[in-house]
Amino acid sequence: MERKKTVYGIHAVNMAQLLSLGTEALSVDIQECSDQAKADQLRDYMAGKLPVMASPLRSFQNTLRSAMGDPIEDRLFSSQIDLSTIKAIKVYGARLGRMANSKVQKEPAHVIYYAAIAVALVIHQQRITEFGLNALAQSFAQLSELPWMTSKLKRLFQDAIEVCHALNLAGGSDE
Repeated sequence: MERKKTVYGIHAVNMAQLLSLGTEALSVDIQECSDQAKADQLRDYMAGKLPVMASPLRSFQNTLRSAMGDPIEDRLFSSQIDLSTIKAIKVYGARLGRMANSKVQKEPAHVIYYAAIAVALVIHQQRITEFGLNALAQSFAQLSELPWMTSKLKRLFQDAIEVCHALNLAGGSDE
């Protein structure tokens, strides 16, 4: 008599049936879930505080301000944000993107990165990246069209597009 193989006492046919249970529920629109997950992740990033980044160039006061400071969103949308804070947020966004394990983590991290670049352009008319103005305008346009983007960030990216175009017209280098 031939002995049938089992997994934990369950025969192959029964195991296949067991594993197929619930797959119908997975037919939910994955893109929609992904967009909602990205929106949630972005909201979490924006609500977080800028971590203390050890650097010999940072003063103790600036380090303390980062540790006890406002959420990233409040800092990004403050008209008094200084360039060093903007650059720190940009570095933080880049670091989040490098550490991300999925698109749900990576894409919102890139939004933080580009939001910092946009704020530098809009508030200080300073480009804090090597990307050219045309490339930045294209990136900002793509970001502002994402279905999970917040309305505040959409406005920021649209304002940054206008600054890119104005700087280009004024003879700003697109290198």
